[in-house]
Amino acid sequence: MKIGDEIIDIECNTLKWNLFSTHFDKILCNKLEITQNDKKKYLSDPKKEIIVTPISKNSIKHFNFEKKNFKTGDVLWSGVKKIKSERIGNRFGFCNNKTNEMYIFEIIDILDYTHGRNHWDMLEEKNHNVIKLSKLIKKINFKDFIKFNNYSENFKIQGTTKLKWNDDLLNQ
Repeated sequence: MKIGDEIIDIECNTLKWNLFSTHFDKILCNKLEITQNDKKKYLSDPKKEIIVTPISKNSIKHFNFEKKNFKTGDVLWSGVKKIKSERIGNRFGFCNNKTNEMYIFEIIDILDYTHGRNHWDMLEEKNHNVIKLSKLIKKINFKDFIKFNNYSENFKIQGTTKLKWNDDLLNQ
């Protein structure tokens, strides 16, 4: 937060996200105060949407590099500027259309492009955020995901996109 940013009061009954912690401690409260600039970064309902990116021939090298970090939570991915829902707390998924595997994570931080991996092409990534992901939450079958959300049986992920999400899928 910068000095002079407008403060916005948001009523909340149960939780306060500590905006100064990258791990967001949950604290009981009556109000949550954040600035207008931070509003888009921190507020969302993680149970309603997921950003899904396909594992393609262009991304498989980066995916395999990050896969070794799935258990540690040191997973970074280049965000997409056109997807406005890259918010802390939202779900993020990698989808392999060929094997019908979907890897589910939570977005735990959003960083600028300078936090990208050394092997990334920074000129290409300059207009993107870097998304820091949690440890792997769960690997699910993509066909179960599309059936649960009533998508067409032939639905495929063809580019990074925002889709409906429900955490009930994690309990199946």
